[in-house]
Amino acid sequence: MLKRIGKGFLLVLLVIGLVTACSSEQEANQRYKSDDGYHGLSNANPNLRVGDWNTATVGSDQKKMVETAKMVNGVKEAKARITGPDAEVNVVPVAQLNKQEMARLQTEVEKKVQIAMPRYRVDVKVKKKPTSWLERLLGGTAE
Repeated sequence: MLKRIGKGFLLVLLVIGLVTACSSEQEANQRYKSDDGYHGLSNANPNLRVGDWNTATVGSDQKKMVETAKMVNGVKEAKARITGPDAEVNVVPVAQLNKQEMARLQTEVEKKVQIAMPRYRVDVKVKKKPTSWLERLLGGTAE
């Protein structure tokens, strides 16, 4: 009796194994890591939610973004702001740069920060910092 139940159990396991092994078409149609189950709030680790207002890691994530941006050659100051799954990093260059150098600096900082914090959509803005109180008062357009 036990041998008959054991053989029946093995037969059921064999059928289940064959059915699941032959159904690989469904996996091929799925996009890899695109849907994390949280409606796109996280794209790197589905177990680490991003976008909660009470997430304890927001401050440390901002600090890591600023440190990563400051490691890039040509960055004087950096500030990061996280809003849900989006991160904005504002960078002030060391010296006055032309448009091409600012674009190069922006892409380089964006690559480094995106690699350091892959679960956020990173947007980097390079801004020239006003130098005098008059420029700050006039919004950076003193003559």
